[in-house]
Amino acid sequence: MKLQSTLFVFSALLCMLGLSSTNAHAHPEAPRDSRYISVTGTALTRITPDMVVWHVVTTTANKSLVRAKEQSDSQMQAILATTRELGIQPEDVQTGFLDVRKEYEEEEYGQWGDFKEFTVTREVTIKQRDISQYDAVLTGLVKSADMEVRHTLETTRLQEIRAQTRLRAVSSAKDKAEAMVGALGGKLGDLHMIMEHQDMIYGSLDANSSVREITGPFGDSGSASTFAPGSIEVEVSVGVEFGLK
Repeated sequence: MKLQSTLFVFSALLCMLGLSSTNAHAHPEAPRDSRYISVTGTALTRITPDMVVWHVVTTTANKSLVRAKEQSDSQMQAILATTRELGIQPEDVQTGFLDVRKEYEEEEYGQWGDFKEFTVTREVTIKQRDISQYDAVLTGLVKSADMEVRHTLETTRLQEIRAQTRLRAVSSAKDKAEAMVGALGGKLGDLHMIMEHQDMIYGSLDANSSVREITGPFGDSGSASTFAPGSIEVEVSVGVEFGLK
């Protein structure tokens, strides 16, 4: 009985393997066309930024950790109070990075020496949606506390602009392929592949596009305003592959 059961299972497996083999031959994988062209299309859109994102870092130092934290708390409270006075919405202010560490004296050959102090470092990110208030925000921040501050210029229309730029990049790739093939007397065939390229040069926001600031924010220090928004560039690259007729 046991032997008969084993033979039955074995026969069933052979039937299944036979069916799989038949299906594989009945539906062969489509061969890749050996005659094809691959091109890259790139499109660039310039847009005036409508948002300033501030990155503020404060650092306090004291031999007493409690005292170092109290000083850091005072700085953060002053910065947050300034954002409220400037009318920046609470959802546009975020306290993020926090680092507490012991610092030691450095000896002659780089070894750690005696304990020096505690340092407390904090970071705040502030989104300023009214860019006309650039000077007021910068002045308010630097008056509120000792800090390191930098900013980036951004647009709230990024997704919309990127989508439009992506389609232009696709059209550019097609035009390029048609021109190259046409110059040789050929014609484009079916579309084989399309993908977005990662931009590694300018620091991409995601794997498909990049945004970079091309005009600095500081103007003549003697003028009424020190801010010139200039423009930012949204760039998208797309790789496309066509068969050839």
